[in-house]
Amino acid sequence: MLIFFTKAPRIGFGKTRLSAILPAERCLHLARLLISDTFKVARHFEVVVYYDGEPADLEFLFSAHHSGGETGNLPAHTSANGLASDFGHISECVLGDVSRCVSKRVFEQAPARLYVSGSCRASEHAAACPSTQRPQLYPQRGATLGERMQHALCQQLSHHRKVILIGSDIVGLTPKLIDRAYKALDTHDIVITPTLDGGYGLIGMRKSCDVFSGMRFSQDDVARNTVKCARERGYSITMEGTLLDVDTFDDALRAETAARDVRCIGAGEYNSNFLIERPWSTVHQERDNAPNSVPLALSPAPWLGAIEAPFVLRVNRASQINLGHKQIRYEFNALRFLEPSGVTPRVYSCTEQGKYIPFGMLTMEYLPGRSLQYERDLLLAAHLLARVHTLDATDAPLLRPRYPQRALLEECKRMWNVYERFALPVSAGSGADCHDAAHCDVASCDASGRNASARNAATRNASDSNASCSVPEGRSMGNRHCDRSTAERLALIQSWMKIAAHNAIDTPCARPCVINTELNSGNFIINDEAPQTLSRIIDWEKPVIADCEQDIAHFLVPTTTNWKTDTILSAAEIRAFLDEYARFRTVDTQLLRTYMQLNVLRGITWCAMAFVQYSHGEGARNVDTWKKIQEFLSIEYLTALHDRFFGASCAF
Repeated sequence: MLIFFTKAPRIGFGKTRLSAILPAERCLHLARLLISDTFKVARHFEVVVYYDGEPADLEFLFSAHHSGGETGNLPAHTSANGLASDFGHISECVLGDVSRCVSKRVFEQAPARLYVSGSCRASEHAAACPSTQRPQLYPQRGATLGERMQHALCQQLSHHRKVILIGSDIVGLTPKLIDRAYKALDTHDIVITPTLDGGYGLIGMRKSCDVFSGMRFSQDDVARNTVKCARERGYSITMEGTLLDVDTFDDALRAETAARDVRCIGAGEYNSNFLIERPWSTVHQERDNAPNSVPLALSPAPWLGAIEAPFVLRVNRASQINLGHKQIRYEFNALRFLEPSGVTPRVYSCTEQGKYIPFGMLTMEYLPGRSLQYERDLLLAAHLLARVHTLDATDAPLLRPRYPQRALLEECKRMWNVYERFALPVSAGSGADCHDAAHCDVASCDASGRNASARNAATRNASDSNASCSVPEGRSMGNRHCDRSTAERLALIQSWMKIAAHNAIDTPCARPCVINTELNSGNFIINDEAPQTLSRIIDWEKPVIADCEQDIAHFLVPTTTNWKTDTILSAAEIRAFLDEYARFRTVDTQLLRTYMQLNVLRGITWCAMAFVQYSHGEGARNVDTWKKIQEFLSIEYLTALHDRFFGASCAF
């Protein structure tokens, strides 16, 4: 008898360790997918289900249209040859609305089965045909996981000669592996199949054996301690195969890519990049009790195609340009178009939703190297950018703002309006209590938590406490000692808005090219062995067709260079960059000046918007980001930007 041991999934019950990364609906989707796939294998044998939860939550396994998995429309996946094709897993998911996600799978058919000794065994390891009968369901009994497994095994061993219990959230289980486990029980009291996290996903017995009492589960030594306990109590035990227990996001990545080594090499607000190394086919598990143990039987998701490791897997969680689930395909198409430049990563494949990862993903080449260093690589950056900007953008499959300068200004206005609505009650002299985050600006409050905008300039200039303010907790920021006037900040940036609005013209792009729009030092991979030929520009999340001056301005202004580094480029350094760039493409100096103003304004208004979000406890809290936000919004910093980019001289 085979015991299918599972939670009956529902929102908030199951896959709790993934809830910090995946929305509740997608955790439920993944739980159902894993249960469906494992149940598909279990149906090749005589099986009973022991469940924790509500039996109604398992009805998706037994509905009339369900043969052990879910059904639905197949998504199209794109490979490097640009052709769309349909593969075996099915999903209907609107990535822009994470509340809707339904994943479905279709089951395969297999040859007829044979019944042997109370279990469904296939002759010569041949695949068995899935049963069409509804299995018996039993509630799990016991206070602990060990007690619940002990109860299920003992109950079935009272009627059957061999009993195997399998978990439901495992990957790599096959009918052949279960058949081998049954065969191992001919000569051993216990058989287990370990998982990569140190536990096990299968345990079988030919008699009731107590190896659960006193065992601490959810540890990385459960399998090892089980073997030790069994031997100490006189039971013979062996291991068969290896499984993957999917409990974390890294586990899901391993299941998706069929790779053992998965390492995050970069994470942003909307995307994460993972280095995918050794495939399972090259990894042999060394087990002291199972010298013939086979590697984990995993295959990469069909959309990945035949890619040799190492490669980079880019996971997209949301879109900054309102493309929803089409965001990742937009990036893929952009990189395919940019490939002739020779300075962007090659891409291999793309999907709007993976098999185990409910997000858009693309794969691309792994590029060893380091981030750009302004003092060393400024002229190299000019060369790389010019390679991209000189591509003919006529047929580029990218967004084309009708009036690029106006579009940038409107983006700044939207972000600034968030801060104005947040800060105006304080600047208007309302005296709002600092404990109400809706009426609080950390830069305008004194130690008492009241409006300090009326204090004289000498007091305001006495100290700058912005750098020492910590990230606000929740909606209440408490009594922070902060001494910058919100009214000054509002007046200064509103003056920038007027200047930018006067200079930004409603004209189409005169010399259209592909631009990145968000170029900082982290967007460059510099290879010191061959910097001119092997260095690349990466992270093409928001490319559009616009003026090259927009890209250049964003790359050069302090709100970019000073964000991740301590660098603020001098006028001489900027001129050297422009001279190098001009070897390949001319620059409109007046247009560049306008775009510098717009990009400084964009950086500051983003900080203002992010300040409000942090104050309300929205999003992840990054202490370094919070410090930079406060630094950039300080009156000293804003004044320096004003003098350089918005004053009478407007010197670069």
